[in-house]
Amino acid sequence: MKREKKKSDVLFKKRQWMNSSLVTGVVLKNRHSKHSMNNSLVRERTNVSKGPMRETTRKLSLSYWKKHMTFTLCIFLVFAVTLVIFRLYRGSSSVVQVGTTDLDESTGWEALSNRVAFAIKTGEQVIEERFPNPNNTWLQRVSNYMVVSDVANTRYQAVGLKELFETAGFSLESFLETRQAPLLQSSEKRPFKVTVDQTRSGWWQDREKNLPGFYMMWKKFPNMDWYIMCDDDTFFFLDGLAAILEHPIFQQAMKEELPIYMGNEFNVALCEGYDPSGMTNGTLNPWFAHGGSGIVLNYWALEALVEMIPWCMQRFQDCWAGDIKVGLCFRELGIDIVPMGTHFIAVDPKNYFDTYYSQPPYKQAKPHDIVASFHHCDDEEFEFLYSLPTKQHKQIVQFQDIAKYVSPSFQFP
Repeated sequence: MKREKKKSDVLFKKRQWMNSSLVTGVVLKNRHSKHSMNNSLVRERTNVSKGPMRETTRKLSLSYWKKHMTFTLCIFLVFAVTLVIFRLYRGSSSVVQVGTTDLDESTGWEALSNRVAFAIKTGEQVIEERFPNPNNTWLQRVSNYMVVSDVANTRYQAVGLKELFETAGFSLESFLETRQAPLLQSSEKRPFKVTVDQTRSGWWQDREKNLPGFYMMWKKFPNMDWYIMCDDDTFFFLDGLAAILEHPIFQQAMKEELPIYMGNEFNVALCEGYDPSGMTNGTLNPWFAHGGSGIVLNYWALEALVEMIPWCMQRFQDCWAGDIKVGLCFRELGIDIVPMGTHFIAVDPKNYFDTYYSQPPYKQAKPHDIVASFHHCDDEEFEFLYSLPTKQHKQIVQFQDIAKYVSPSFQFP
């Protein structure tokens, strides 16, 4: 199916959708409409004589009006301050929480699998240790996927950075050479040293995989409904993922050709001058989708992103994280994240429940919320999570199902 859409129409429709749509009773994006106020009061003037009683009554009326106006203004100011504090704490977007009560539990991965493509990020130093975990578990049910590494690997058919960059129209060597001096200079301000060799491998190259990785996904898997990028230590519950993607609000967005960029929301930090505290000059830093737990794009979001990827690769080349680069690129397009921090989890299951109450409320999942992914999983956790649907005798796994195994004493609020 040939899909063509002008960006202006897409972004205009997205603004309408984000303003009007609700997901399970939660607004996807809060927008405060601007109301104009009439600052002039129209007073009727009469020719009634001003006797003593009339004058006393007028003074009492003015006193009553002033008293109640002061009270009303105080209430309004308290409400306004509370709203500002809430917005700063909560962020610019509300969290989408999806529970099994909102969905048709018969929704399964197989019905959606031919319309979803994955990119698994790995690296030459860890591929033999890590990649067998997803490869032997949840990836067995995925037909459309590619493996992205810093160096090509024939055993796992991994694509290296050289091929990724060439697909996007760049030479990897010349790109790294232009970055080498700035990296070495910036390392002087860091608690560790960066050598020339490290600028060509490991962590410093990991951040270069996301944008060209999405570019190659677009070329390799055209016309998919959904494109997902994650790490090699990420576990996905595919039936839970399918249930979320098949939610009516996302299906309606697909019909209206609206871009969707979603994942576990974090604030941009240490890139483009943004402060690591999450606030810069009194303003909340923009959000980005955490790469390890999964960056999820629909067709229309990736279509818009692809045209910007070569420019963004150069514009944000000094940014330290690949997922932040993707978020900044979407910000240039005016596409905001749909926050899904209660479904795509940035840590392993035990760590999540151990730190549950130290998380902000919008990342505290409810017992019946659906789990899509966990990050930083080891061998044993992959085996446990893969066997969980069978143990529970159901396709869709909820947070309460995991808590009773990994943290039996845990109590949801």
